[in-house]
Amino acid sequence: MARGARGRWLVYLLGCVFVMVGTRLSFADPIVGVGPTTVFSLGTLVRGLGVYARLSQGENRLTVWQAPLLAVYSPRRDLNVAVSLPYVSKELTLEDGRRRGAEGLGDLSLFALYRFFRQDRPLGTVEATLLGGLKLPTGASERSDAQGRLPPALQPGTGSVDGLVGLTLGSISRRWGLYLGALGKLNTEAGGFKAGDTVSYNLAVQYQLFPDWPTPELSQLNLSLELVGTTATRDTVLGASVPESGGTEFFLAPGLQYFLGPQWIIETAVAIPISRGLERPLGLKPDVIVVWGFRGVF
Repeated sequence: MARGARGRWLVYLLGCVFVMVGTRLSFADPIVGVGPTTVFSLGTLVRGLGVYARLSQGENRLTVWQAPLLAVYSPRRDLNVAVSLPYVSKELTLEDGRRRGAEGLGDLSLFALYRFFRQDRPLGTVEATLLGGLKLPTGASERSDAQGRLPPALQPGTGSVDGLVGLTLGSISRRWGLYLGALGKLNTEAGGFKAGDTVSYNLAVQYQLFPDWPTPELSQLNLSLELVGTTATRDTVLGASVPESGGTEFFLAPGLQYFLGPQWIIETAVAIPISRGLERPLGLKPDVIVVWGFRGVF
């Protein structure tokens, strides 16, 4: 998987790290993109997440599984701090039948989320949040197989210290939720390779289909639709730009969120590419992304 794809998956995972739930909210934040909601004061968020991605070109096929372990704590009402450590599995199957890949713990990420604006309205809220963090090189980045050292795109880690910064906006009412978000990732060089910087942006709409379903005041079903895009600059190797990298792509992601009660949610979304202009080695293009998991606060 090329740098643009790897960056996109990290951005998606970061977005899911910041998918927070408040106490008795009618909506949770977007499933794939980033959202502005912070955990209530002195709250703790648990998040179980799985991300599956498949990319292909002709007979070449890449599958990526990621499962981050997340811990989020709120020392004050408008501030969250979080840590994420994913388990990563990547396998590239070439048209000649050869397989290459690796699995293991990925890179540790540290985050902060600060809500700087909130305005409560009758049956609704408008809020805006800044977020930032660092990705640290804890994952292996020098794995090899029988064919030699694996390329950066197939390593569990990147070997680089990367920065993240973002802004999210949200408007929540009785039956509708509307979210806008952007998250940038600034990469550094490691081992002569520098991944291109990325910006991920999303527009999400949620609709409360069953306000009290099937048990009054205990459960709820929401429908969501997200438009997610990523723009990446070109990778560089030993200071030279890589032509087969960089670009822009968009996904449309319908999803479901089911509230088991006032503090627990299970959810899933399927992201389908609608524009595939992000360049990767072997001409690989995304076929599908599937995100699923649960979250809760206590």
